Amino acid sequence: MPITIETFAEFSARHGGDGIEIGHRLVFSDGAECDTETGDQRREPFDNPLHARRRYLQEKLRREVEDFQQYKAAVVNQASLSARFGNLPPPADEAADDLKRGRERIHALREQIRAIDEQLEESPAAQRARADAQREEERRRQAAAVIDQIRGIDID
Repeated sequence: MPITIETFAEFSARHGGDGIEIGHRLVFSDGAECDTETGDQRREPFDNPLHARRRYLQEKLRREVEDFQQYKAAVVNQASLSARFGNLPPPADEAADDLKRGRERIHALREQIRAIDEQLEESPAAQRARADAQREEERRRQAAAVIDQIRGIDID
């Protein structure tokens, strides 16, 4: 039976074609990854795609916030220069609308991350981690009680 080799373009298209570079990896919204330099070392989505999706959205949010802040600073700077020097044009008419759309994208990404966080909080792994933390806290509390009791025993 012949072996079919998938090209990078096919791999990318199969995973939504929306990869973003995080470190030296191209990460897709479904969690698939590959090396950014060669397109090799491909990895299918994680067993738990929520973690991969959150990582992807967190990076998109970081970039969106950075772009928003840079654009806003440029618009404010252009407005200041225009007010100061009459020969310079004001910011583009659509600048305020662009900023509002950017703000909406940021809010949408934050909401998606919050929804994923809620799902992750209810996962069996998160429940096990909470139970383990409660057991550890109880163990420490009991050890502290024993230490207090022993320290309270003195020779009169």
